[in-house]
Amino acid sequence: MIKIFRSRRIWVITFVVVLASVVFFALTFGKGVNAQTSSQCTDSDGGNDHYVKGVLGGTAGQYVYTDACGSGTNKIPKANHLQEWACSGKHVTLENYNCPGGCKDGACVKEQPKPTCTDSDDGKDYSVKGETTDFGDTRTDSCFDSNTVTEFYCEQAEGQTRPSRGAEQKSCEYGCKDGICAAEPSEEDLDRLEQQKKIQELITGAKGITGMLNAISVMQRAFIQLAQQGIAMPEELAQTIVRAKELGPNMNDFKNKNAENITDDEALTLTDNTNELCELGSTLEEWGDKVPEFLQIGAKMKQMTKDLKKAKSDVKLAVKAAARSKFGISDKVDELNGALEALTVTSDDAMASTDFDGKDGKFNEFYDQFQDIYDTIGVINSLQNTAKAKVEWGKRVKNNASTISKLESAGSDVSELVAKNDEVKAKLDELNPALAKKPIDRDEVKWIFEDLKSRQAEFVDIADQLRGVKSSLPKVQTVKFDASQFKNFGAFSQFCGVPLQDGNEEEIL
Repeated sequence: MIKIFRSRRIWVITFVVVLASVVFFALTFGKGVNAQTSSQCTDSDGGNDHYVKGVLGGTAGQYVYTDACGSGTNKIPKANHLQEWACSGKHVTLENYNCPGGCKDGACVKEQPKPTCTDSDDGKDYSVKGETTDFGDTRTDSCFDSNTVTEFYCEQAEGQTRPSRGAEQKSCEYGCKDGICAAEPSEEDLDRLEQQKKIQELITGAKGITGMLNAISVMQRAFIQLAQQGIAMPEELAQTIVRAKELGPNMNDFKNKNAENITDDEALTLTDNTNELCELGSTLEEWGDKVPEFLQIGAKMKQMTKDLKKAKSDVKLAVKAAARSKFGISDKVDELNGALEALTVTSDDAMASTDFDGKDGKFNEFYDQFQDIYDTIGVINSLQNTAKAKVEWGKRVKNNASTISKLESAGSDVSELVAKNDEVKAKLDELNPALAKKPIDRDEVKWIFEDLKSRQAEFVDIADQLRGVKSSLPKVQTVKFDASQFKNFGAFSQFCGVPLQDGNEEEIL
């Protein structure tokens, strides 16, 4: 009995539980489930919005349902299934939705659009300015330079899963403008383009005016230095420099201009200035090549002025010595004074000459006269100090012998040199008896010394020839000036890079 009672009790409890479960699921999951009629249904996502997680509920918190991922029965959950709760009036509805892109956190995942490449001009169209977009990045066709276009396009290469952006630089026959290759120009346009090209070349030449003016400044500094040696800038060069510097500011006005923006009057001015600068540049370049030579002749003039001053001082002393000499050499006084006067005139002529060759010729003439003066001074000094002169000439004969020995060891034929030194020794031997005479024959002694100087000079010339050394004028120290600076004078010729002949001005315009 007890067992039967217990079995019935268990059965009743089981029935109640089952009934309660049925009611629960009917209220919770069944479509068209009717909430209490007194409740107001609300949905946070506004209805069946599969891509927004919504919360559905009734007034006074009577019920709350939340969108969730899973199957309608929750027995077999699937990642792409969505349980979407919604209101139908006062009733609650449940929809099982299959999300195409999958379900996450109570909402469908939105599908991302597949990336693609787009080109507004549909490929390589060089006559249309297109925009190409790839992965959200947009590139626009543009001019790489005045004659080249950069063309962007979409192309699917072999082995690729999708088209991608490419780029090409295309040479434009008629130039590039605003991202496209210009169309074939008309005859009128061709003439205009040719004119602009010539003008642009002239503008490019105008940019070299700075280099030209800098070279002129170097040249002017050189002649400022030369003026100290009495060398004035040649008149042709001076006038050329003045005119070039006058044109400089006008050319500077064109350096930053574009051919397209230059008026006809400006083009004519630019052409005229370029033609004139071409001629001026040629003249300046010719003189520029001569500047180092001018610097050298300037150094010679400086040395000449110095030696003239010394000659005047030495002649003054020699004249005094000749006047008191017991050998009666007053004739040498007149000879020295006349030679010094001639030397001074030659120096003045050299300084005053504006001709380069004439200046150099006077320089050589000066030192010929200079040597004659010092030969005469040597004779006077020898006569005035005969004892000392004898000793000095003895030393010269020994030095000559040493010179002969060295040249002979070097393999030179010294026979002529030996003969000439023998003449010097023989003439020196004549000096002792001449000086021993009572009274002394002054003319004889004078001519012995002059003959000694003449024969010794011949000996030196022969020795120099055997050594391979040319007899030269007194050593001249050159002016310290860097002649390499004048390589910049090549800038003068740049204005001739666009050769223009008479009448071309009209063609350009």
